[in-house]
Amino acid sequence: MWPFLIDKSVWSIRIASLVLVLSFLVTGQSSQQAGDSVLLKDFLVEGKRPNFIEGDVEHLRGSHKTPLTLNHTFENGDTIQTGDGRAEILLIPGCYLRLDHNTHISLLDLSPDNLKLKLWRGSAILEVAMSDLPPGNEWEEQRRQLSYQPVSLLTPTAQYLIASGGSYRLNVDDKGNSDLSLLKGIAFVNGSRIDSGTTASAANGKVSTSRLKPLDDFDSWSRQRGQALVKANHVLEKSEWHRKVRSNRGYLLITDPEDPSRARERLTVSARMGVVELVEDAFVSEAQTPAWRKLETGERLTNGDRVRTAVESRAEIHVYPTSFLFLDGDTEIVYREVEGRAAVEIIKGSAIAIMAPVAGATEVAALTIVADKTEYDVSEKGNYRIDVGPSAKPELMVYVGPTRVANTELGKSNKPEQEPMLKKLTGDSFDVWAYRRSRLFEVRGFRKWFGPFGGMWCLVESTREYTFVPAALEYRSPYGGAYSTAYWEPRLFFQRRRATPPEDPLPPERPVRP
Repeated sequence: MWPFLIDKSVWSIRIASLVLVLSFLVTGQSSQQAGDSVLLKDFLVEGKRPNFIEGDVEHLRGSHKTPLTLNHTFENGDTIQTGDGRAEILLIPGCYLRLDHNTHISLLDLSPDNLKLKLWRGSAILEVAMSDLPPGNEWEEQRRQLSYQPVSLLTPTAQYLIASGGSYRLNVDDKGNSDLSLLKGIAFVNGSRIDSGTTASAANGKVSTSRLKPLDDFDSWSRQRGQALVKANHVLEKSEWHRKVRSNRGYLLITDPEDPSRARERLTVSARMGVVELVEDAFVSEAQTPAWRKLETGERLTNGDRVRTAVESRAEIHVYPTSFLFLDGDTEIVYREVEGRAAVEIIKGSAIAIMAPVAGATEVAALTIVADKTEYDVSEKGNYRIDVGPSAKPELMVYVGPTRVANTELGKSNKPEQEPMLKKLTGDSFDVWAYRRSRLFEVRGFRKWFGPFGGMWCLVESTREYTFVPAALEYRSPYGGAYSTAYWEPRLFFQRRRATPPEDPLPPERPVRP
């Protein structure tokens, strides 16, 4: 959930650092002129820091260990370990991570589009603010579901994926067995979807579900924290900046100091083939230099390159500008490119190809997938998955509506539906992660129409704690209560809601709110 700057040339950009300005649009005898600005402090566009600490909590970075303080900021790979203490961590705006006593967790990736955590032992609760929009049409419902950045929660023996707003508690015992309890929300694990009011237990590779476990002291503490932060948001209603926004005498201008050309790159689709869009931890062996080396985001694969992902690591490769190849952990492929056509041989592991060809294109983007000496040519719009393991024979699986069927069964079914609704989707965390990643560019774009699904952290002076401030009145806590203080004019937000918006309905002569 990120705030965005919208201008004539860039639809939306992720803000790396923040200069927040309040401009006063006043008339009459006021001493302030239109365009005057005041720098606002105490706002954060990203978290990566503690918000509350009690008792014994340690921060580990490499071999360096220190007591965790509120001044710490986190980096990818950092670890938090609690003894007799508890902690609350700010992740992306609207997403709180709370840790119980005797808990050990690693912050594998803190980027907003690929948030990934690993709980080694103990208990953690993830609270994600929930969209509070009234029920809309199918277009709006699809985008409401896609507006949440998925969160990957790993344990020593299972991989969960959080897919919507809600409250999620993950427990891991000393043997690595785990269970995830959903007070509210949607999650996925090992091919099973978990819904609100359910506990899913993963042990020995199997998943079983049951009713929600009885609440304990940690649950009560998390609820108290959630309710207190909603009240803290209400306190901000009396702030000077909010009064001016509400009275239409000002707006918040969010600027990005990053070089404009780099900002545009975030929304640029490369016309090249074989571009590595995202890699967590993977290696490449080139045809000319066969020694293995680290694969980096932004590289371009060439004919004969061999790619291997580490365990619990994933990669995203844009085979063509509108064709995406996703690799799960412990997967190895050989990439080939001959006369402008791509082929991928799956040596081991799991891969998903999502084809999204442009209607009316002069050339069809065709991808050949090879597994166990069998070739599959895919070019039609669709979501294709293949798993190559030591025992079962690999078979190409294709989505038909919300579920997957074998490629050989397609003749007995209708053509695959390409827009499975999240609430009906089945699959494991890799399936959902790949689907959401494939829609990322579109998600960033439709925010301009669908509304400001974003927000910031704001420091409340009376408590010296950060609370969530949404862009508009559309988020609430899963524990009850709305984040009613927002930095965007609600009436303009609801004017922007359209079933199929042909153009930006905001008048161009007026400054556009983030």
